[in-house]
Amino acid sequence: MSLLKEVLTELYKMFLGDIGLAAAVCAVVLITVALIKWIPGVNTVAIGYLFFAGCLVVLIAVTSVAALRSRRS
Repeated sequence: MSLLKEVLTELYKMFLGDIGLAAAVCAVVLITVALIKWIPGVNTVAIGYLFFAGCLVVLIAVTSVAALRSRRS
C-alpha cells in the first residue's frame, strides 16, 4: 500500500504539481479544438503549427516565471 501511495503522489506531482502549467496547456488544447470544430474548412496543418507555437509559449512563460521566483528566493 505504501508503494501505491508513493506512485500516486509522484504522478500527482508530475501532472498537477504546477497547476498554472496544467491549466495553460488545457487552455491551448481547448482553443485548438475549438478552432478545428468551429471554423469550417480550416487548414489543420496550420492549426497544428498554432498548437505547437502555443505549447512553446506556455512552456517558455512558465519556465520564466519559475526562474524569476527562484531568483527572488
